[in-house]
Amino acid sequence: MLCLDSEHSGFDLKDIFEGIRAAEGAGAQPLVRVPGSGPLISQVLDAGAAGVVVPRVSSAEEARSAASFVHFPPLGERGVGLARAGWYGESEDYRTDPERRSYLIVQIETKRGLASAEEICSVDGVDMIMVGPYDLAASMGVELWSEPHLAAVKEIFAAATLRGLATCLFVTQPEQVVQFSSLGVDLFLLGSDVLILAQGAAAILAAVAKS
Repeated sequence: MLCLDSEHSGFDLKDIFEGIRAAEGAGAQPLVRVPGSGPLISQVLDAGAAGVVVPRVSSAEEARSAASFVHFPPLGERGVGLARAGWYGESEDYRTDPERRSYLIVQIETKRGLASAEEICSVDGVDMIMVGPYDLAASMGVELWSEPHLAAVKEIFAAATLRGLATCLFVTQPEQVVQFSSLGVDLFLLGSDVLILAQGAAAILAAVAKS
């Protein structure tokens, strides 16, 4: 699975479409993190994204708005287009086939979202809850992975689990996958292209320095 981030990057719609095709060509399921709830959600799903990650969801109303763009009626209000996901009108299976269902991952990463976690997790059409640890720590005014921060992460995941939702966490180091798997996390988004490039360059320089 590969997540294309259009929240914290300069990706435009054309870049996202090319990224979706590249991910599929590499055998990866493409997710797209959109800047927020809106028509872009339906556009990237029509382009073939398996699902979307919607950041900074802080209320049930915001979660319902995102769900309306992800899901076709009667669950949502997504329009039916002759787009790539439906082979440009040649197939409508993508609307009815459970195996091709579009997934909605909402990020809870603010103090307000933490306070509304139970209500957000109760919204029909939400499939997975992702914690954005950096924004959550900043919003709470605490250190990343500090005791109060970890308690908040656990509280959000507990609300998701109680309602049968899958959970997701962004981490930057492989060892964190092992460290936080005890929380019952179903999916880890590990690292980013920039981090991987920087870590690879640092490893090369370290190897050269030892030679």
